[in-house]
Amino acid sequence: MRISVELAPIEPYLSGLTALRIERGSSVSDVFKLLGIDPPADLEIGVWGRKIMPDHTLENGERIEFYRPLRRDPKAARRARVTGRRR
Repeated sequence: MRISVELAPIEPYLSGLTALRIERGSSVSDVFKLLGIDPPADLEIGVWGRKIMPDHTLENGERIEFYRPLRRDPKAARRARVTGRRR
């Protein structure tokens, strides 16, 4: 039996939301192998905002998301913008 899952965009592999039909019992790692994706080591994976491991068994309707490390602390960036406006 097959299930439907979605993958959020992950540059440079997928540029938009991608829907897949996969075998029930497939893991996130299986999906990566199927698509030929070799994700970077610092990439975190989640389903609907909850972090998971690559061996997570997918359920029907789940969306696989990707979280990259922040380039800059959001609080520091906001402080810098506000300080720049005051000058």
